[in-house]
Amino acid sequence: MNKGSERKSSTGSDKITTLIIVVVIIAVLGLGVFATYGKIAKNVIDNKIANGEMPKTVEYAAEEAGMTVEEYLTQYGLENSADVNGETPVNDLYGYMTFEKYMTMANEGSEEPLDIDAVMEDWELTGKVTKDTLWKDVEPIIPVGKYFGEEQLAQYKQAYNLGDEVNEQTTYGDFQKIIEAKISELSSATAAPAADADAAAEATAAPAE
Repeated sequence: MNKGSERKSSTGSDKITTLIIVVVIIAVLGLGVFATYGKIAKNVIDNKIANGEMPKTVEYAAEEAGMTVEEYLTQYGLENSADVNGETPVNDLYGYMTFEKYMTMANEGSEEPLDIDAVMEDWELTGKVTKDTLWKDVEPIIPVGKYFGEEQLAQYKQAYNLGDEVNEQTTYGDFQKIIEAKISELSSATAAPAADADAAAEATAAPAE
């Protein structure tokens, strides 16, 4: 009876050991599949970026530059930002930079040192923003007269047939909305004659009753 009990105990132990081994194998295989899937997914994304089907991400740009994501973000003063990561489109980085950091980068190569307070005063932003305000919150409230300059603003107004709805004091944010509406209006005007032409062609081609 003792032998039977020992044999039974040994069999139970073997089953537990086997179960543990199976669980470990499944876990290892699962990690392998996950790692493989991750590499495949990354390759798909990289190919789409290379083909221009997706915007360039921070991770992609960092690899191109031979840098880590953190090193890449440090250039923009964003290494500690909670708003950006490796998947963030590079074009979105500027918006999360501070006003001072953005202007510092924009001023690179200039012989004159940056005076952020003077910039704020010149752009009529004193009291509205600080040097630490994010660029995405600064840009929309800059008067277009300062943002573009008088000559370029005049060119934009002529190109889009803009009247008094836009002047030098119009904010860049409002200017964008006006331009979007104008583009939509022009697109609708272009589409209407095309639709009329198609309808006329169909009517001409229809057999007489």
